[in-house]
Amino acid sequence: MKPKKRAEIRIESNVKDYKAAIENVRKFRLFKAGHVLRNQLLRDLAKGPRTGRRYYVPGTRELYTASAPGERPAWRTGDLARSYRLAPDRMPLLGKHIDLGSELDYATYLEFGTPNMKARPHLNPAYEAVKEEIRSILTSTDTAGQT
Repeated sequence: MKPKKRAEIRIESNVKDYKAAIENVRKFRLFKAGHVLRNQLLRDLAKGPRTGRRYYVPGTRELYTASAPGERPAWRTGDLARSYRLAPDRMPLLGKHIDLGSELDYATYLEFGTPNMKARPHLNPAYEAVKEEIRSILTSTDTAGQT
């Protein structure tokens, strides 16, 4: 006996697939926003005039100019720039935020100053320079190429 054909349409929920896709887009955008900020920070640290005191690089006869209060820190060894990382050791988890920071104590001293040294802000000015771009990345409705 031949089974009867039924006139039916099955509708299934794809909510799990949509949630996964939304989560992937969210992670992509956080990661992209973090890199926009880090790249701006590295550009800022590498450029600009320094008008502070002139010193000999230890162990050499080479002179370099330090940063004056209020200027971005002078680049002598590159350790400060290399120390800035995005969410160290937590990238695969990427929660609701992404951190950009340095584990070097002197990064904090330079950013905010100390009782004996005026600040050489660098992280906050980098953020101010790209905050609209970051806002655009995080609020965009375009999902092309983000999954």
